[in-house]
Amino acid sequence: MTLTIAGVLAACSTQDVPPATSTAPSTTSVTDKWNALELKAKSALAPKDAFGPSGPWKEDRPMTERRGAAEVLRLCGPVQVEPGWAVSQGRLWVGELVNVNQYVHALSDVHARDLVEKIRSTARTCPKHVPRDGKPERVVSPDADIPAPAGLDDFYAYCETANDPEPGVHHCLAALAHNDLLVTTSGWGYAEDFATARASALNQLRQAVPVVAGAVLAV
Repeated sequence: MTLTIAGVLAACSTQDVPPATSTAPSTTSVTDKWNALELKAKSALAPKDAFGPSGPWKEDRPMTERRGAAEVLRLCGPVQVEPGWAVSQGRLWVGELVNVNQYVHALSDVHARDLVEKIRSTARTCPKHVPRDGKPERVVSPDADIPAPAGLDDFYAYCETANDPEPGVHHCLAALAHNDLLVTTSGWGYAEDFATARASALNQLRQAVPVVAGAVLAV
């Protein structure tokens, strides 16, 4: 975390300058900020019953140990939080009709809109990528047709094939920026036919975006 130290005015005499003190951040101040960001990330999660019986809550995925160049997603390499760090929380809903997730990243030193712009720029310039070593290649489709909710600082969505979980999977992701909160939410479509899988992923993401937007805007 970067701290800004106020300089001493040049017009002051040496007698007016107070004794030098340590500029290192105190353990208490870092801990307090960490705890505040963790609480904010948890508060921005959509309710567990947000998708009703068609998409029951499955599990929470806390990821609070995210210091230094935290990775918020992989798209042609890791998209990372720099400078500073992120305190992150995740939630997953899985049912017969809904398979969506949400991740909230509370950021210490950068604005969430900067990361959304990084995701947008990467999706538009990276037609293919391998998410991790040994995994199948994913084909990226930028600028997914997902309406942007009102009130956010920025919003972007894209889709990609996702045959690395299993064959016939399509994945569509939206990134939402609200002050120091970055939210990503995904819809997953499963079908042997490419168009069917993509349509399923898009429809699920269209359901998820208003829900997660309402949660983050309420923080």
